[in-house]
Amino acid sequence: VIAHRIELLEQSAKTIERICPHLKVDIQGGGHKASKHAQVVVGGVQSLGMPGAAPEILTQLAPSLVIVDEAHHASADTYQRIFQRTGCYDPLGPMLVGYTATDHRLDGQSLSGDQCVFEEVAYRYPLRKALADGWLVDVQGYKVDLDINLDKIKKTAGDYNESALERVMNTEPVNEAAFKGWEEIGGRNLKTIVFCVTIDHAKDVAEIFRDHGVKAEAIWGDMGSEARAETLRKFAGGEIDVVTNCQILTEGTDIPTASCILMLRPTKSWSLYVQMVGRGLRPLPGVADAHSEPLFRCSAIARSAKPKCVVIDVVDNSVAHRLSGKPDDGSTPSLNEMFGLPSTLDTEGATISEALDVFEDLDEAVQASTRQRPTKFTGIKAKVAQFQM
Repeated sequence: VIAHRIELLEQSAKTIERICPHLKVDIQGGGHKASKHAQVVVGGVQSLGMPGAAPEILTQLAPSLVIVDEAHHASADTYQRIFQRTGCYDPLGPMLVGYTATDHRLDGQSLSGDQCVFEEVAYRYPLRKALADGWLVDVQGYKVDLDINLDKIKKTAGDYNESALERVMNTEPVNEAAFKGWEEIGGRNLKTIVFCVTIDHAKDVAEIFRDHGVKAEAIWGDMGSEARAETLRKFAGGEIDVVTNCQILTEGTDIPTASCILMLRPTKSWSLYVQMVGRGLRPLPGVADAHSEPLFRCSAIARSAKPKCVVIDVVDNSVAHRLSGKPDDGSTPSLNEMFGLPSTLDTEGATISEALDVFEDLDEAVQASTRQRPTKFTGIKAKVAQFQM
């Protein structure tokens, strides 16, 4: 099993051990060294894919299956070295399987098909189905509108240039507006993860929250792993109410106690956007997995201490005028589009489940019209209710 951060290595190893207690599972990387007797090795990309000689564990293990976590990274050179070293591209080599919630890359590179890392997409599980099946909590979206225009910010590799974006986003008026929007929505009662542009931005936002009496801390990639783990432990345990971060909680991190996502890091990347929102969508432990039927899972989530996740998008003044789009057409990511709703539909205050139920009751012509112009969900809901009466 291949992953790219120590938190993901440890998380994957614990999950495999819980589900398959009869297997010997070891970690290779992040200060850990796998035993030659291991049946499953959860390995770090840097440890297994570094230039030079292949790590001894790869020849000792002779895997029959290679699993890639966050597989949208699989085209990178480090991953390619691992695939070559384990014989994944050989006719009789191990099967290569990748898992990702976001198979759309900003560079437009496909992950499956001829001359690609993977031959085909074997299975897709849409987020809206995961929501309906009771594996995700419901979502309630809000927007904090700012008097800025991100269209003027230059792009690097398809996304906003980090330095240019920080100059616009990391200002006291923007950070204060984000805090006030969060507070007005009821953020003080929600365990919140804030996504920021840079390390300085994460630190500055945490300071603003603390200035307003909120227990908040920042974490980032270069922070010591022990200090980072301690901060996350305090967040999960209730000692900290808000964690701000820069590019560290965007992928795979399992923090089910988080019930609010504050997006202070605008992006053109659908992959990054979905990853950030996804950090708040997991139900509390023992709620959904205690039931075998979707209806019972959904009911259990609705009755739990975390029935939904609040997602707050801090947006510029041009977003409201953009038409709905898809990940492959260069459009700006949106919470609605993640679940198959048009971004032109203003669902603020409603849950995604409620909006889906109403939208799917509309005829095709009305749905198409909604995708072409800004539309208030409250108006559509009232018309549907009137028609049903």
